[in-house]
Amino acid sequence: MEKAIFTTEMGNKFIVQFNPTDIQLSAKASWQEQEAQADVSLLEFKKVDPRTLSMNLIFDTTTNNADVRTSYVNHLMSVFLLKELPDQNPSHNQQGQGTMGPKKRNQLVRFDWSSFSFFGALTSLDVKYTMFAENGQPVRAEVKLSMTEYTTQASYQVGGSRHNITVPQVKLVQMQAGQTLSAMANALGTTAGALAAANGIADPLSVAAGTFLGFNR
Repeated sequence: MEKAIFTTEMGNKFIVQFNPTDIQLSAKASWQEQEAQADVSLLEFKKVDPRTLSMNLIFDTTTNNADVRTSYVNHLMSVFLLKELPDQNPSHNQQGQGTMGPKKRNQLVRFDWSSFSFFGALTSLDVKYTMFAENGQPVRAEVKLSMTEYTTQASYQVGGSRHNITVPQVKLVQMQAGQTLSAMANALGTTAGALAAANGIADPLSVAAGTFLGFNR
């Protein structure tokens, strides 16, 4: 079964544990009644709003009682960490007020599932923890997320769009039982700190077996 994947503009990848049961793609065009005295009101086109994408995801670690936050949820939450990043849209006026140079913002994200692709800003992430282990740590989470499309080229494809963003090649590996993050980092030719930072891991000493990790090749 092909899994849905989120890829940040910095190249970090996150594979969902369970594919969403449904996704909602919304498009909206704004029309306004003309303010003119007449028997019939005429409509005037104003703009097409960016499309939005929303879905619900389920994460569950009841098989090994690992903390569902560090295994899955924090990977999505890390997208909201502010970083100094350049404007991805070359058509924007770089001389305008407040647009010079990189600005602090959350990362843009591309969602891919089979032939469907959507690139934009993760605008909301609502997490509900519904099951807990005996020690109180959550082992099941329901995540509702929304994205707003960020257009970087003129093409506008029905059902999804692929944009001209350059995403670094990322290799995915999976933590095995008994394996430490340091051992995994050594095998990949990097450091445990760099691997933890790239994957939004808060505690490098507690990474559950089965966790997928990504690193730039």
